Amino acid sequence: MHEDAVHAAPKMYKTLLENHRVRVLEARVKAGVTAPMHSHPGSVVYFLSDTKVKFIFPDGKSQLVEGKAGDVMWHDHLAHAVEDVANHEAHVLIIELKH
Repeated sequence: MHEDAVHAAPKMYKTLLENHRVRVLEARVKAGVTAPMHSHPGSVVYFLSDTKVKFIFPDGKSQLVEGKAGDVMWHDHLAHAVEDVANHEAHVLIIELKH
């Protein structure tokens, strides 16, 4: 199991709300910076800015993820590092569901 995002990168991930059902994180990854390997449970991601990042998975594979401000995406449990490959800060809200 990989480290929780807030513990792995406390300067990039901030808890805005947490209760027994959800945790809401604000994530800010500066251009050219990589958030270290961490994990999220099933989550909804809301893009607050146009974003272009590279997800780097534990097996070394990677995936480019792009979103426009206002876009929403879902992902199941996920372990990854995140590299901001845009020329501006990636800014998203992550709503993690607790089971």
